[in-house]
Amino acid sequence: VSWLEVLWFARMPKDAGDAKLLFQSLNKAYAATPTNLK
Repeated sequence: VSWLEVLWFARMPKDAGDAKLLFQSLNKAYAATPTNLK
């Protein structure tokens, strides 16, 4: 998941489904973040 994708979802939250996708993307991005950056 790229930050551009995250920003695109954040800019266009059309409905609850998109919001759920956004949260899933953020969770994946956070999980992929090295521990020293958390």
